[in-house]
Amino acid sequence: MTEPAERWITDVFIDLFIFALVVRKKTEIYRRGERANTERDRMYAACKFFDAKCEEEKKKEEVDKDYLYFLLKIRATVSPGLIGAFDDFYHEFVRRMTTSMNLNFPFCESYSITADHAYAQSSLERATPGMRALAEKMADVYVADPQ
Repeated sequence: MTEPAERWITDVFIDLFIFALVVRKKTEIYRRGERANTERDRMYAACKFFDAKCEEEKKKEEVDKDYLYFLLKIRATVSPGLIGAFDDFYHEFVRRMTTSMNLNFPFCESYSITADHAYAQSSLERATPGMRALAEKMADVYVADPQ
């Protein structure tokens, strides 16, 4: 059996990133309160990660334009807005996980990911290798202690 072709789809990546967080036991994303500063630092680390990935791809002799476009789209999604908030990411996060997370609106301090660990692991295992590796690397960057 041949490997499926790599398809760089933003929604799939966000799903896999969330599943990778679950596997790493990171099931709360804080938007407000004392822990929100740490979450922002984690998002800045994710931005730096994607900056580096974009630069790495641009330096290649033969640039994969589809992959670079995908990286740029993800970079834009995880980037802070004009006032420093990560609203685009939070919007995508909520949009992708409306059935597997608890949200405490209207004063949502945090997002709780309620996806099952086994389902998250299985979803990662079924993903194409490149997409899985990128999502897992972003999750590793995200859960690391921010510098």
